[in-house]
Amino acid sequence: MTCLRVLAAGFARAAEVIVIAAALGVGAIGVVGPLTGNHVIAVTSGSMGPEIPRGSLIVVSRTHDADLPVGEVITVQLPSGALLTHRIVATSVVGGQRMVTIRGDANDPASGEVVAADRAIGRVTAVVPGAGQFRELVRPATLVIWVAIIAIGLLRRLMRGARVRRGRLRLGRSFRLDPAGIVVALLLVFVVPIGASSIRDSAAIFTTSASVSGNTFSSGTWGGSDYRSAATGGWDSAATWERFNGTGWIAAIQAPTITDTVITIRSGHLVTVGTDRSIDQVVVDAGGQLTVSSGVTLTVAAGTGTDIDVAGLVSVDGTMTIGAGADAEIKSGGTVDDGSTINGTGTITGLSGTLRAVGGSRSIGNPIALTAGLIVSGTADLSLTAVLSGAGTLTKTGTGTLTLSGVNTYTGVTTISAGVVSVQNATSLGTIAGATTVASGAAINVDGTGLTVA
Repeated sequence: MTCLRVLAAGFARAAEVIVIAAALGVGAIGVVGPLTGNHVIAVTSGSMGPEIPRGSLIVVSRTHDADLPVGEVITVQLPSGALLTHRIVATSVVGGQRMVTIRGDANDPASGEVVAADRAIGRVTAVVPGAGQFRELVRPATLVIWVAIIAIGLLRRLMRGARVRRGRLRLGRSFRLDPAGIVVALLLVFVVPIGASSIRDSAAIFTTSASVSGNTFSSGTWGGSDYRSAATGGWDSAATWERFNGTGWIAAIQAPTITDTVITIRSGHLVTVGTDRSIDQVVVDAGGQLTVSSGVTLTVAAGTGTDIDVAGLVSVDGTMTIGAGADAEIKSGGTVDDGSTINGTGTITGLSGTLRAVGGSRSIGNPIALTAGLIVSGTADLSLTAVLSGAGTLTKTGTGTLTLSGVNTYTGVTTISAGVVSVQNATSLGTIAGATTVASGAAINVDGTGLTVA
């Protein structure tokens, strides 16, 4: 029994020493840090793991904006007062103001954001893993418990040898003051709470929205961004793109993904898709070009707004799949070249644009909405097997043959200016509300359909 008591007392003493030492250490860091011009911050998220684990204490040293190179880990302060500690992955200048793009090491590459460099309170110069956990011991919610424990300990150390007899305190011969106990107690009472109160939290997830130099941050995750082409190049190359940061266009640090917002290919730029990918909200400006390489599948996914808006040229040398519910709009002056495969169940919408088969006979099974109209051109043959609907017109140009085999319901005029239109059933040319005009030198093939050409 005596051995158990000795062991229990030993463990209790060891635990007391460890807790006191840890608390004093945290308090000392919190006190010394500000005195030396540094910030001491508790990390409450895992976005910078494994280099800076959740629960670490970090020392942040003040620095000038110009001393923030790529690769540095910095802490920025949001207008709300919250702190964010991330690594610099790119720098830029927008409107004469220096900007830094920051991202957590453990975060998705697409989650980086651009903030003004003057938002940085400093760079991380030291990391103490796990030390931030001890700060919980001296938060206001636990301070009352601390005071009670410290008071009991102080009395115990100050009054060794004291006895109470007959309602009176008798010190006895063994009574003595414990100077070490007094020092420790005073440190616990004053240093720890003061030091801990100077330690602030840094987290990567915002609890409220905030605006940093025009950038809006939302609770939980970073939102997508608008992109536009900066030069001719591959889609997967960051050098091909610029990114809008809320105040202006800056060099992108990664290629856009389907999680981003509007992606624009500008006039004079040719962007080549060299790997399989899904897209949404892509705009091909007049004079711009998007090419799908041979052997590559580009999937147009249903999302917000128009999924692909073509006012320039889309050249499909591989496969373009228009997914269920997706919409591919071909505007006036825009052209989609089918050089291999266009498929899926999504809709192709004709807004006076051009659809063209190149390099051989092609077949498209997507439904087509003739909202304003569609021009089918080229020297190669093209078959449209699904339904053509809407009030728009259908115009055939070029020397190739257009085959219509769907049960079509469009009501606009059909104009055959050149080449041949081969109709496969009585409704291939839409309803009787729409007239059909065949120009001199052009032809319409109605064999076996029951149609009468008057």
